[in-house]
Amino acid sequence: MNSSLAEATAPMTAADFQRLYVRRGRPVLIRGLVGDWDAVREWTPGYLADCAMLWGDVEVRYRSTPDQMPRVDLARIDQGPRSLVDLLRECEASPDAGRELYVPGLDITGGDLKEDLGVPDLLSGVGVDATTAFFGRNTRCLGHYHPQGQALLCQAQGIKRIWMYPPSELRRLSLFPTWSEGFFRSQINFYGDRSAFPDLARARGQLFELHPGDALFIPLHWLHVPEGLGWSVSVTYWWRPRLAEWPLTASTLRALVGLGFKALRSRRRAESSPPPTG
Repeated sequence: MNSSLAEATAPMTAADFQRLYVRRGRPVLIRGLVGDWDAVREWTPGYLADCAMLWGDVEVRYRSTPDQMPRVDLARIDQGPRSLVDLLRECEASPDAGRELYVPGLDITGGDLKEDLGVPDLLSGVGVDATTAFFGRNTRCLGHYHPQGQALLCQAQGIKRIWMYPPSELRRLSLFPTWSEGFFRSQINFYGDRSAFPDLARARGQLFELHPGDALFIPLHWLHVPEGLGWSVSVTYWWRPRLAEWPLTASTLRALVGLGFKALRSRRRAESSPPPTG
């Protein structure tokens, strides 16, 4: 494993962020970037449950990844739907111990919770497209890469450990086929028995550990495996990469082929849907 970690301390200018990291496709852990957020102080499970009750409870899908599953099977991982308030109350009752309860992405782009945040100044000029919250207890995110997006993950609550692998290592990470819906995911259950995937031991990765207030830039096509310890909340800002930020590598070709199959599936589903009536 590669142990040379890119780490910086806030503040960081937008120009330095672009020049040193975004344009080079290089991840960086920025300590204390969002340490002044209200979310860092307030987003306990109880606080979020109270907010959900006030603004209206919703049904959410969540995940729980079994240890005894060497190869990823989403049918065994995906759970729900379930009341968001009920899930948060369970986390409130036992925030550190118990089975995994992971909500893998709640869109808060236009929601009231954004009042507890603040878009970091270093993102000025990139054109943030969306804001997503990832939260739960003892969370185990699947290994995946972003086929067409740059991301800044900001840690609001708890500790999160993230293994990251550069695009050059994708060939060793047993990805699902490009024609499948999960083409951007690894088939490896990184939290279970990995002996069936010997190439993983030769993959060069980096381990980042985020604490409340820290942020991690996740470049295009870097496969990452985030794990939350106890109660954990992350907020991710997304934006589209400029053309010059797409690397001239096999990872880009793979992503484009996967996205092409995705577009084809969407078109076929639209064509097979019954026409509107009335």
